[in-house]
Amino acid sequence: MVQNTAQRPRFWRASLVYFLGNLLSKLALFFMLPVYTAHIPTADMGVFDTAVAATVFVSSFLFLDVGIGVMRFYLARRAQDTGDAILLAGLVLLAVSLAVYFPVAFAIARLTAVPHAELVVRYGIAYAFFTASGYFARAKGKTLIYAVTGVGVTLLQIALNLIFLLGGRFGYEALYISYDISAMLGALVLFGSSGVLMTVRKFPPIGKELKALFRFCLPLGLGAAAFLLLSSCNRVLVTLWVGASAGGEFAVAMKFAQIAFLVGSAFRFAWQEYSFAKGYGEAGQRTDKAYYTHKLKLLCCVLLLAALALIPAVYLGLWIFPNFIAPAYDGARALIPPILVGALLSVLADFLEPLFGTLQRTGLLTLSTLLGAAFNVALTLVLIYFGCGAFGAALGYLGGFAVVVALRLLFLRRLMSPQNSPTMSI
Repeated sequence: MVQNTAQRPRFWRASLVYFLGNLLSKLALFFMLPVYTAHIPTADMGVFDTAVAATVFVSSFLFLDVGIGVMRFYLARRAQDTGDAILLAGLVLLAVSLAVYFPVAFAIARLTAVPHAELVVRYGIAYAFFTASGYFARAKGKTLIYAVTGVGVTLLQIALNLIFLLGGRFGYEALYISYDISAMLGALVLFGSSGVLMTVRKFPPIGKELKALFRFCLPLGLGAAAFLLLSSCNRVLVTLWVGASAGGEFAVAMKFAQIAFLVGSAFRFAWQEYSFAKGYGEAGQRTDKAYYTHKLKLLCCVLLLAALALIPAVYLGLWIFPNFIAPAYDGARALIPPILVGALLSVLADFLEPLFGTLQRTGLLTLSTLLGAAFNVALTLVLIYFGCGAFGAALGYLGGFAVVVALRLLFLRRLMSPQNSPTMSI
């Protein structure tokens, strides 16, 4: 048997690299809040945040999360010469998705009369390609390049925002333009580092890989759409049902979720690579239940401590720096606690996600996300109807992720139970 040539990532080393890269990126964007809230009216922020949530939803659904599939198959390959075919198949699938995305996105933008429709559509393309390029680079083991590029993209985005906003010639459309430019440049760097361009020149046969990749990614695209319904539809519901100003306050409160995401992002990225490689090692062994259980308990402890520390720390910081959020956005302060707890549950849900890919049970993954999204939407609409406004949407966000985590833990317990057949599927 040909041995798997993929390297198994070192969990803690990869975690450190990802943590440092994400720390700089997330903190830099977070500390732009004083600029954003001072120069962008609440209603404009609500419109921008709603448009971004919608375009990312459409983009994620139509681009099928191709990058995740490429990383999974590349790290799981059993022969070195199949790597080039996997990369090229991923690139072809991206091109096909782009051809579908263009007419669909423009049609939706025109029908809904979205302001700055062209910028919104380009935002979705930049998001899809930058996200996919990161998975390509990580599949090739370019961890440091991935982290450094992410920081560079963030710094460029911030610099452009400052130029456009402080220069006084642009409104919130500056946020679209800055991201589009920065993300596409970052995608070029990451695609280059992954060797995709050299692979295109070789043009290996990809029929088998393309078919397998599409079959794997199709439920991921559905899952990504379900996840965005779970994590982002609240922004749209608040803007449409409560008002654009309330949507702007909700958008700013959601920025504080980035603090919670920092806690788990390092674990999540390293965990994705390690779980894919570990689940498909030299002998194609099944998931190491003891290892996964240990890491899950570790993350639960970290998240519990984070929940106990973050909320008072955030309010202390806002008391020390009262102008960190402009007075027009004061309504965002009350939304922070449930959003922080919901974000920590989101980290735990993300941590569980690669296990379903490794076990090839992405149907269960999608099912849990859809049920959580349905609970989120239902609870949010009920609470808004009874006058809870944006706070009701924050509670819906928390409740939706609580349902997802509970269902995923239940499904994994069944899948890893000794009495269950390895062929159990949905």
